[in-house]
Amino acid sequence: MKESYGFTKNRNMLIIFFLIGFFIYFPSLKGNFIFDDVNLLNDAQRFQSVPGYFKTITTSKRFFTNRDSYAFWVLFLTEYKVFGMHPSGYKIVNLLFHILASFVFFLFLKRLLTVKFANDKNKGKEWISYFSFLGGLLFLAHPLDTDVVSFFACMNKGIGRLFFVFFGSFFVFFAKFL
Repeated sequence: MKESYGFTKNRNMLIIFFLIGFFIYFPSLKGNFIFDDVNLLNDAQRFQSVPGYFKTITTSKRFFTNRDSYAFWVLFLTEYKVFGMHPSGYKIVNLLFHILASFVFFLFLKRLLTVKFANDKNKGKEWISYFSFLGGLLFLAHPLDTDVVSFFACMNKGIGRLFFVFFGSFFVFFAKFL
């Protein structure tokens, strides 16, 4: 089965994003728990499991104002069962979400600029690829986004960004048919 050139380029770009992301955030992967992480671990010890979490939320009213997402708690409690009290595992999962969100943002910019500016298939593709790569790299390495990787209490932020950018790119993909 022959691969298309575009798929191979995107796969190579994904590898580049992973390498740059791990290079940038490697020092924070060795860090300890910070800020809200200890409170979150105490809650995880109280719930003990995903069924324990659902039992708690069905018997009480809104108990967390900024973390009521089922996806957040199910993923966090699953990570708690796997990683326990080792912060590196949580941070690696958050880093993977952040790198994937940056790569999807790169694809989003590439598609958006291609739809808007490239009338001819061969004309204007070079600057679109470079500009979208720089935009994805800025999304990956911006200093305001380090909290997504540095402490795992911001996992909901990383998951939210991934889905937001994914559905934005989904909209741009289908907007050409409208």
